[in-house]
Amino acid sequence: MGCLKRLSWCWLVLAFAVSLRAQTYKVSPDSSPARPAPKSEKKSDKGQAASPQKSMGWGSNIQNARLARAAEMALKDGKYAAALDYAQRAAQGAPNDPQLWFLLGYAARLAGKTELSIDSYNHGLRLNPSSLDGKSGLAQVYGHAGRFDEAKSILAEVLAADPKRTGDLVILGELLMQSGQYQEALANLRRAEQGQPTARLELLIAMCYRHLNQPDQSLRYLDLAKQRAPNDPEVQRSLAGYYRDTGNYPAAIAALKPIAGRSPGLKAELAYTYQLFGKKDEAAKLYAQAADSAPKNLALQLSASQAAITLGGLDAGEKYLNRAAAVEPDNYRVHAIRRQMARLQ
Repeated sequence: MGCLKRLSWCWLVLAFAVSLRAQTYKVSPDSSPARPAPKSEKKSDKGQAASPQKSMGWGSNIQNARLARAAEMALKDGKYAAALDYAQRAAQGAPNDPQLWFLLGYAARLAGKTELSIDSYNHGLRLNPSSLDGKSGLAQVYGHAGRFDEAKSILAEVLAADPKRTGDLVILGELLMQSGQYQEALANLRRAEQGQPTARLELLIAMCYRHLNQPDQSLRYLDLAKQRAPNDPEVQRSLAGYYRDTGNYPAAIAALKPIAGRSPGLKAELAYTYQLFGKKDEAAKLYAQAADSAPKNLALQLSASQAAITLGGLDAGEKYLNRAAAVEPDNYRVHAIRRQMARLQ
């Protein structure tokens, strides 16, 4: 299926997108900013790796302390709009506290307010120009916004000031990967691994080696990641991508099967792998299950329609095609599949 042909390496983009949401805060009104520390091996959908923890120092204003704590709790719960509201009120109540502006910048980024996030970080940096945490946060926003050159420049400055900031090494490595600079990315990621080895770092290193046409090294790091986090779905998916790219479809299927039920996208990826393996019946069945569980997902409806038509199931093909047309009637693939059905009929 055309919409899934690039699944083997889509985890690069996903990993990068997740990592840019990794910054967290430790709120304490009586403490000063803490040194950034790498996040634990355990991941969540709110972020992973490269997560500097920060302490708030806004003096004795109890109301601002409560607002900042409320913002932190909302961030942990994934309630980004509420976190943004709390952080804005805290920053407005203590406009000379740079840490509150950094908190506002972080909350704004997660709430999808990119310009507000950039403005907030810059405001905080005007109050405290030497803050490496503030610069790191601003770099993450730039990376999130696709302004890679600016993000890389700021991160290089941060790392020149403190080469031991493992989280920033990881973020810089991923930005370099996004730019296709895999050798440079590998150097930064290997440095980070030496300081704090994690399964996610080993996955990123494996990706770099894969793009550098060193499959043996790539598999070595994938195996290390699997040993470190055997039940991690991202590790399993990455292994499946490696096996699929090397033509080992049974191994790819074995890696995906235990996690395929976690999301329609993973089920579709398993279907795609079966398709490459020549198991069209299995592929069509899984595509149908994925499409039924996400009826407004255009790509899944198109894939299920095409898979059904390939097996001669015109009625099922039309069912999923009609769903796709309801989502995006002018999509070129909708028209192409409809013409194919007309020829078959």
